[in-house]
Amino acid sequence: MQSQNRQGLMPISDGCEKIETVAIIDIRRRANIDGTFASIKPIEEEKAPVIVGRSGISFICDTYLTEAVLKQQFDLIALSGGLSNAQQLGTHQPLLDQLRQQQEEGKWIAAICEYLNLFQIRMVL
Repeated sequence: MQSQNRQGLMPISDGCEKIETVAIIDIRRRANIDGTFASIKPIEEEKAPVIVGRSGISFICDTYLTEAVLKQQFDLIALSGGLSNAQQLGTHQPLLDQLRQQQEEGKWIAAICEYLNLFQIRMVL
């Protein structure tokens, strides 16, 4: 029997917590969940999607969080903390819409630290 490839999304913005971000990526990979690491920053043509964490450490994302990315089906959406990151993710309406759809479909949503507070406020669990 062939195992099904599970897909994960990790949207991210400036101000993320580096340890939480790396931990989510590591755990997702250990669980054999293919993933998309996506910046919510506006697209900058000809530039890689780079996020700067809370303590100045940079992450190069796989892509920008575009409408095309959000139309994909994900088994997991994982959200790391960091107050600035959580605030930006928590006001990104296309992402919030995707999270609501994820919840309605009974799919996994994971959140760490600061995002948990905003998640509970913005989502009806």
